[in-house]
Amino acid sequence: MFTVLATSFAVAPTADATIQASYQRVRCLLRGQIETFAKTFASNVQLDWTSEVTWQSESGQATLHWEEWEHSGEKGCALAECKITYEHQQHNWAVDVRCGMDADSTRVDVSAVWSRSAMLGQAYPLFAAPPLLRAFSVEDCCTHDLSLRYTPQQLSSRDIKAFYDNVLSSPNRCTPIVLISPREYDQVLLNPDSLAMRLFGLAAVYRLADDDAAQALRDLTPAACYAGAIRLYWPFQEGAVNHPFWLSRKIDELGPMAIEVELFQRIAQASRGYIQTPDTLRSLERQRGQDQSHERRAYRQENESYFKEIADLDEKVRSLEAHNARLQEEVYDQREQIDDLARERDRLEGRCSYFELQNSQLEQELAAVRAALPAPNECGAVLWLSPQATKKYHDAEPKLKR
Repeated sequence: MFTVLATSFAVAPTADATIQASYQRVRCLLRGQIETFAKTFASNVQLDWTSEVTWQSESGQATLHWEEWEHSGEKGCALAECKITYEHQQHNWAVDVRCGMDADSTRVDVSAVWSRSAMLGQAYPLFAAPPLLRAFSVEDCCTHDLSLRYTPQQLSSRDIKAFYDNVLSSPNRCTPIVLISPREYDQVLLNPDSLAMRLFGLAAVYRLADDDAAQALRDLTPAACYAGAIRLYWPFQEGAVNHPFWLSRKIDELGPMAIEVELFQRIAQASRGYIQTPDTLRSLERQRGQDQSHERRAYRQENESYFKEIADLDEKVRSLEAHNARLQEEVYDQREQIDDLARERDRLEGRCSYFELQNSQLEQELAAVRAALPAPNECGAVLWLSPQATKKYHDAEPKLKR
């Protein structure tokens, strides 16, 4: 099972800063968060901001892709995109952050995907907003967004009317709101500060100061919140049934931590449905694509002769590789013939050795026969041979002729 998360917000410059300075501040914050994460993951990581980097440790493998673009013909338009993926045998997650600047504003868009088991004990917990988001809520960026607050806002009975008209029922609201009501002695069952930190970047947390504030809200809408209950107000929804409601007895039964985690998972899972990519970022992405396409065409035109030479060289290389393959086949055939001739030579040498041995034995037998012959007399006549010696001579004579 996967949990998804999406959020988008504008970053307004301070009174003494420009939009470009605000963009550069956000860009530096994002890179600083990445460097911190990389050092936590593996101490010897060397980040290269011009190409994709992958590093490994015992806890898994992480990949960073960082890309920056500035408009070639229009100053003040830039886009930075960061993608981090983490893979492990049992869990994984991915975070995609885009920061864009045009002449009017700086926009930040964040999306993330986690597997359920991935976040247990990891740096980016499944049950809370990732620390990567929290870098953007800083005073010098002046982030004016309901969801970018670490602490809840308290509402008294005097604040309810303005809150209902300008925030809760506003048709332009795209941020979920979690409202916490007090039970007895103005005490709440959930820790508003803990919940605001958990839902940072995803939802705004408000706390009713007392029963009077809860009653003032009940007078304005049937989707009220009172007696220690908690209500989640979705954007673009009407009717009390469309805004989930947790009664105080349900909170007592499940426990505050379980309710906080359930709220986070509900809001994170639904965030991609009501958060759309800002027009600023879509426009910058189109301009970046056009710029890159023009750059590729211009580069090819400027280097057309060079590319033709490369193509000719590639063709020559392929021809030489084919010729080399043929030569290698011929060498293989020649080596096969050499091996066959070597085996034939060994066979003939063996036969020669056999015949030499046979000849040596025959010479020995002939010498023995000659030694058995009688010596000639003084007149040169051969002495009479016995029948046995004559037979032995005749038996050896054919062999001598051969």
